[in-house]
Amino acid sequence: MKYIFDGATGTYILSLTHYKAAPERLCIDDAQLVARVHREYIEAGATAIKTNTFAAYSAAGGDGALLGEIIGAAWRIAADACAGTAAVPFADIGPVPCDNAAAAYDDIVDRFLALGATRFLFETHATDNGLFDCVRRLRSIRSDAEIIVSFAVGQDGYTALGGFYKHLIATARDAGADIAGINCVCGPAHMLELLEKLDTTLPVTAMPNAGYPSVSGGRTVYIDSPDYFAQRALEMCRLGVAVVGGCCGTTPAHIRALTTLLSKETLPQPEKRQSESVYIATKAETAYHKCTRTIAIELDPPADADVAAFDEAARLVGESGAGYVTVPDSPLARARADAVALSARVQRVAGIRAIPHMTCRDRNQIALKGALVAGWIEGLRSVLAVTGDSAARSAVDAKDVYGMNSFGLIAYISSLNEELFASEPYEIFAALNTGAQNFDAELARAQKKIDAGASGFMTQPVFTERQADNLRRAKEALGAKILAGIMPVAGYKNACFLQNEVAGIELPDSFIESLRGADAERTRELSVGYCRGVIDEIYNSCDGFYIMTPRKKVRFALDLAEYIENKDKSGECPCCSSAKN
Repeated sequence: MKYIFDGATGTYILSLTHYKAAPERLCIDDAQLVARVHREYIEAGATAIKTNTFAAYSAAGGDGALLGEIIGAAWRIAADACAGTAAVPFADIGPVPCDNAAAAYDDIVDRFLALGATRFLFETHATDNGLFDCVRRLRSIRSDAEIIVSFAVGQDGYTALGGFYKHLIATARDAGADIAGINCVCGPAHMLELLEKLDTTLPVTAMPNAGYPSVSGGRTVYIDSPDYFAQRALEMCRLGVAVVGGCCGTTPAHIRALTTLLSKETLPQPEKRQSESVYIATKAETAYHKCTRTIAIELDPPADADVAAFDEAARLVGESGAGYVTVPDSPLARARADAVALSARVQRVAGIRAIPHMTCRDRNQIALKGALVAGWIEGLRSVLAVTGDSAARSAVDAKDVYGMNSFGLIAYISSLNEELFASEPYEIFAALNTGAQNFDAELARAQKKIDAGASGFMTQPVFTERQADNLRRAKEALGAKILAGIMPVAGYKNACFLQNEVAGIELPDSFIESLRGADAERTRELSVGYCRGVIDEIYNSCDGFYIMTPRKKVRFALDLAEYIENKDKSGECPCCSSAKN
């Protein structure tokens, strides 16, 4: 055991006083009270003391001078309390709620370094947001600094922003943390369960809450007993954690109960245990032979309870040579039948694999997990993860959720592949906009999605030569499976709507004008014919095609699927034709 940390300074201070401001301000307003709290934890057996600066940045309210005053006072109080004892002070840095968090973290670290701090605890974090950049910088300018990074996770191991604890801990170590682990949110029993899934022969920190909060007399309190906390924390120590301590609700009594148990215990050196494998798509899984042509056909989910037309369309696609049906998740934020439920129905009714689109718009992390688990039970094995259109686009009085963006959703599904779906993980597709004005930035976003766990992409519809060129660039740069978007238009009005109302759609004016006044048969001929030309142009720049059915005109999509199949059979792929020769 390297350190026994104190408990939650802030919650303990607030339990002792009716102080209305942030507890970090007490370093200035009542230094004696803060010093008393530190000494109580030291007397209880703590060997590491956190400065009372967890939310110093917020407490200062953007006032740099006040921030410096709080940090300076907090450091002196903690250092003085530790002087002459076995305890050492740690500069405590919590999450910084600002756009340029990395710079704010650097500023806080620099202030502590100037005071002589060499030990740092970054605690209760939910995501990177500049944190890892700060850790790398701190390691580069002070190689002997001792750095601990800890993440606030719930009972399932996820932060409030969807970060998975195993991934975050591994990344923190890669960034330069000496010790990484988890704290807050979880009570001791649930944190113990998470730790049992980690390889604790690597240095791990564990600081659970005293339990779960309740309200008594208008105050938030933690009523779990110190003895219960101590027993669970002892079991964490038996697993081999390097650092143990407490978070919200843990008082000196909790730490004393733990140190009393530890004084009677000889902790064995833990045997090497394999941590559960992290599912990350390898190059072997994401590399596809150039001649493979996957065809996915999108069918819009119905807006009412009449599913007959949808079922018939799904059956027709199932009888074609297509490999997938894709089902959007309430496109343009207009309520439609649930994409996951309909995708499961497609597989039952039409006997073809289905890919539901999944957005972050109207599901929180609990609902996302529930949908993914239900989908997997129903046999779904692929998903397209996108941020989703805002509900503001809809006339419905609905609130956006957006607890995470597409990057977070991809990482979340990838972590569930490890935890829940390891036997048959979800194939994760992501969106790629070949019409992006800054395509270099779009490629960087795509690479970030691959790093998060995406193994393939579905693009926005390709209509122009510029989009075709960007598709080629993406295929060369990313090395991932790409299904090129193909969208036959339903007619002149539909083309005008797409051009003017739908982000990411870029149609040539000449093509739109050719549709003016065309009857149904001529429209189909022009629309399918134009898309065939696009397919010819990009055939060797993608791994397949994602065909979007226009306004229930499934015949348009099936004509294109048949055209692609015939090209495959004709041996137009250079790989196949060279093999035949």
